Amino acid sequence: MSKIKKTSQFKTLSDKSEKEESALDKGNLIAQCIQKNVINLETLNLTPEDIKKLYEKAYQFYSAGKYKEAKALFATVLAFGQTDFNFIYGFATTCFMLKEYGLAAESYLQSSLVEPANPFPYFYAADCYLQQADLESARLALGMVIQRSVTAEYQELKNRAQLTLDALTASQNSRKIDGYRGT
Repeated sequence: MSKIKKTSQFKTLSDKSEKEESALDKGNLIAQCIQKNVINLETLNLTPEDIKKLYEKAYQFYSAGKYKEAKALFATVLAFGQTDFNFIYGFATTCFMLKEYGLAAESYLQSSLVEPANPFPYFYAADCYLQQADLESARLALGMVIQRSVTAEYQELKNRAQLTLDALTASQNSRKIDGYRGT
C-alpha cells in the first residue's frame, strides 16, 4: 500500500512540474507574439490593472524561488511596453538569480533610466559585472553609485560601493606589483 502511495505522490509532483512547464511555455509564446505585434493590450482586452496582476504573479513566483516562471511573466509585462521601474527591476533581479548576469546588468541599467537618481540599479549592475569578471564595467557602475548617493538614505550604499571600489583598486595594484616582480 505504501508503495502505491509513493508512486501516486510522485505522479502528483510530476504532473505539477508538467503544468508549470506548460505555463512557462505559454508565457514565452505570449511574449513572442507581443514582440511581433501579433497581439497587444487592446486585442487581449487587458487593462493596466491586469498588467499589475501579472506583475504580482511574477513577484510571487520570484518570492517562491520559481525564477524561470517569474522571468517569463516579467518579460511578458515588459513586452507590452511597460516602463515601470519595478517591472524592469524585477526582471533584472530574476535574471540575476538565474545567473544570466549580462541580461541582468543590462536590465538594471534600463531601470536606471526610469529612476536616474536611484543608485541601486548601478550597484546591482556592478555585482553582475563582478560575477562576469568585467572589472572595468564594475568600476564604472560603482562610480555611478557613489555619484548618485547624495542623500543620507543612500549613505550606507555609498560606503559599500566605495569599499568595493577600493578593494578592486587594491587588487589591481597588487597584480601590477606582482607583474613587475615577475611572480
